[in-house]
Amino acid sequence: MYFVSTKEFNQYSRPGERRIHRRTENSRIAQVSDMTFTTVEVIVHDISDTGISFYTDEPVSFSSDIISVKFADNINGERFSISTTAKIVRNYIEQGKRFYGCLIVDPPMDYQLYVFMHKVNSGHHN
Repeated sequence: MYFVSTKEFNQYSRPGERRIHRRTENSRIAQVSDMTFTTVEVIVHDISDTGISFYTDEPVSFSSDIISVKFADNINGERFSISTTAKIVRNYIEQGKRFYGCLIVDPPMDYQLYVFMHKVNSGHHN
């Protein structure tokens, strides 16, 4: 294991390895299912136009890196029930929690609208 600063990472990493979409914190309870329909309750850490991260207290053995993520939220009186497919692209431990970083597979329109509304509501307009 090694550590590298963000500046160094951006200098030496390939463009596909860099995050380009602003992430906003979320803290919603979600249900994650793998292809065997094993469902785990998680906490959404943050979201972006193309990704979502969540964490668990214990590591989870998913049968596949393709998962289903479902959660609900209210923003300015509007109810969102999000259900999307994601691909786990990284996982790591931080502060005793297991974090999973995911790429949303073909983000559905309701997810895109939710992210936009969440950014506006949190003051992040980029």
